[in-house]
Amino acid sequence: MRKLGIIACLVALLTSQGFADRVTSAYKQLQKGRYDKTKSLLDRAIGKQAINAGAHYIYALYFLTKENPAYQVDSSYTHIMLSLSHYAQIDKGDSTTWAKVGITLTSIERHRRKVESVAFSLAKSQNTITAYQTYVERFTTARELNKAIELRNQLAWNNAQALHSIAGYQSFIKTYPKASQVAEAQTRIDFFVYEAETTPATLKNLEAFLANNPQSVYRDSAVNQVFDLVSVNHQKATYEWFMKKYANSTAAKTAGDWLMSMYQNEGKLRQFYQQFGNYHRIAYVQQLLEVDSLQYFPILEAGRYGFIDQAGGLRIPIKYKQIYQDYLCEGIQDRFIMVRQNNLTGVIDKLGKTLIPVYYDQVEVLTDGVFKVVKNGMSGAFHQSGFPILPTVYDKIEVLNQYFLRVYRDGMWGVATLNGKLIVDCNFSEIDKKANSFVLFRKDNRYALIKNSQVFDQFLKQQFSLQLMYDEVDWIGGAYIKVLDQEKQGVVDTTGQLVLPPKFTQIKDLRVGWAARTSDSTAWQLYKRKGGLLSKTFFEMASPHDRFFVAKKQGKWGALSVVGDTLEPFKRDSLVFIGNVLLTFKGKQVLAKIKGREKPLNLSPYRFIKGERGNYPDAQPFVQVETRYRKKGLYNQKGKKMLAAVYDDILILADDLFSVKRYGRYGLVDTNRKVVLPIRYQGISNLKGGYQGLLLNRKFGLYHHQRKIKLEPKYASLPRPYSTSDSNRLFVVKKSHGFGLVDDQGKDMVAAKYQKIEYWTDSIALIKNEVGHWFLFNFITKQRLKTQDFNDIKYLKKEGDEIIALVSKVKFGILSNKRGLLIPMEYDLIYNLGSRETPMFFTERQYAGGKSFVVSYINHQKKVIWNKIMQEGDYHKILCEEY
Repeated sequence: MRKLGIIACLVALLTSQGFADRVTSAYKQLQKGRYDKTKSLLDRAIGKQAINAGAHYIYALYFLTKENPAYQVDSSYTHIMLSLSHYAQIDKGDSTTWAKVGITLTSIERHRRKVESVAFSLAKSQNTITAYQTYVERFTTARELNKAIELRNQLAWNNAQALHSIAGYQSFIKTYPKASQVAEAQTRIDFFVYEAETTPATLKNLEAFLANNPQSVYRDSAVNQVFDLVSVNHQKATYEWFMKKYANSTAAKTAGDWLMSMYQNEGKLRQFYQQFGNYHRIAYVQQLLEVDSLQYFPILEAGRYGFIDQAGGLRIPIKYKQIYQDYLCEGIQDRFIMVRQNNLTGVIDKLGKTLIPVYYDQVEVLTDGVFKVVKNGMSGAFHQSGFPILPTVYDKIEVLNQYFLRVYRDGMWGVATLNGKLIVDCNFSEIDKKANSFVLFRKDNRYALIKNSQVFDQFLKQQFSLQLMYDEVDWIGGAYIKVLDQEKQGVVDTTGQLVLPPKFTQIKDLRVGWAARTSDSTAWQLYKRKGGLLSKTFFEMASPHDRFFVAKKQGKWGALSVVGDTLEPFKRDSLVFIGNVLLTFKGKQVLAKIKGREKPLNLSPYRFIKGERGNYPDAQPFVQVETRYRKKGLYNQKGKKMLAAVYDDILILADDLFSVKRYGRYGLVDTNRKVVLPIRYQGISNLKGGYQGLLLNRKFGLYHHQRKIKLEPKYASLPRPYSTSDSNRLFVVKKSHGFGLVDDQGKDMVAAKYQKIEYWTDSIALIKNEVGHWFLFNFITKQRLKTQDFNDIKYLKKEGDEIIALVSKVKFGILSNKRGLLIPMEYDLIYNLGSRETPMFFTERQYAGGKSFVVSYINHQKKVIWNKIMQEGDYHKILCEEY
């Protein structure tokens, strides 16, 4: 048995060696170019032993030898892959034998890569989707696999782009879902959908697109278009709605910027901060709140300007060589600062942040939230938050109304929204507003009139159109517009509705309605205020009235209601309305018909009847009658006799007070015909504040009916109230030696011997004496205050509860009626650099013969907040040019 085993092993060894010899022999034959012999040896080797890594390796070499007529890359790849799969199963003897001729796992791997590379080169030479696809499917382990996929995908992408259709891009995505172009393909599909669903780009279409395509890459573009449309009305409510509905969009940030500027310009920035915490720059708003209400003032250091606040804190760094001259005279009262460098202008905010770069020749505030910029003669616009609204391509940009800007280019006007959307091209010779309700367009001497709301509506629907219908447009009746078309007149109301079509030669505004006629020779017809024929009757004349139609027919006057009912039959020679009182004239009969009175008032005995109205607010008309003896009386609107017809003249001072004249003298009578002041004065005049001036024997007095004040006429000029307070009972009077102060009983409070007396406080008067010096006098204690006298006074603030005045006597100082001497009279120049409410005083002292100056800013609380010694050159750089 042992002998038989040894024999079997020898046989196996010899057999294996034989196979190995065939492989090595085949390899040698291949090297010699004996391809048939090589193939024969390999076929015999594989036939004897199917799992033969060496034979398959040589076969792979055989098929990749270019000189071999049987050259076949695919076959080479088949055999090399079989060789790889069989290699792990060869015995050690074969491995050793084959290694001697270079058949190793490394050489097999190397050949595999070579085959894959050759196959890739062949695919590239064909450069077709099919070639690359075949390679990808066949050579799954190749190093060039990803490159082949990339090239295949690019060719497919080129084809999809050439088709440029939804179907083409969808097919590409389906076929090559992992291609790098898939995202772009989807974007293009989204674009097709976006264009299809948003054309025309009406609000309805855009909102439908957004609802149907929430993940579209064009969502932000659609939202931007929605914003352009809805923001045309430029309302806070619109911006608030938009911020809420499209919170995460780019346009929502713009809406927030507009909303913030609106609140800021209304002085409600803190309210905005509290209400809109989701605003994208809310931290910036918080910073602005610290400075928004502060006044800024320019300072100069080493030839450069900066700005401090009213407490002296440096707010804008000292770095600007130029500033606006207005800032030297009145500080900065705005929320923005114009800065200049090299004669160019920009804008920064109160935090020093650049809003408009220093690049423009000119910058000015166009309207709240909008700046106009000019560069090389061309105008553009910026929002106060710093983003451009209109490019600098227009000759002019002007505010049209609260919604629109009008822009001028190449000699023609157009219209843009405040958000910079050009909604009417520059094609019109004139564009103007009408009553803030209409926009008027003119082209080739023809006019179009379109209401703001119509602009909004047409813009939302993307159907904007203009019809140049009229030859002329003009106002009529306050809230109405008269239009002219081919010499025919019509009327349009402020809602844009046609009230009267343009078919009349003449239209008359009757206040309650209209009178119109179709030719100059025809009679008038009456029309209701909102349009529509009132009556088919033709009239010879018509007169205006607030409540009724008054017209003349067949020589007689009558009246119709606003719905056409006859109020007064057409039997009167004349009709006159005095307020609500209707006077009817028929022959010598004159009747006054009064609302609420059953029988008319017979005024036939009077010679003249007319309406009279007092010269004071909301004065009601009275009926003044006059007898044949020229004596006058008065009736009110209810028909009550106020004054009997016994006076030579009547002046209505108030609804309950009348100045009457009789026998050349004047007196006062009230509504009860009670004599308030006897008829003995030579003159009574009506003054401000309910006062009446009295004249008797060339002396003047004063009377106030409601407050029971009476100063008898004994003064050289009309007394005047000491203060404008409603509770004032002191009066400045003039006697022969000068002015004094008396109470409402005529008692002297200050002797009448001074050049002037002005109000300072309720107990202290500002008095100018006979030598021209002003001083303060307490007329209660009869003591002169110790304040230094002064020669001149100029009021800096006179409103509210404090008076602040610039006073001088060689030197200047500041005096307050509340806080006394704010700045002593020691300065060569003082002027107010702040506001009237919160003054900031620029003060200057000269030294060294006017070569050196000490400039100080002193606030209204007497605190010096900035102080600087300057030479003459720098001094004139910080000085307001008015001084």
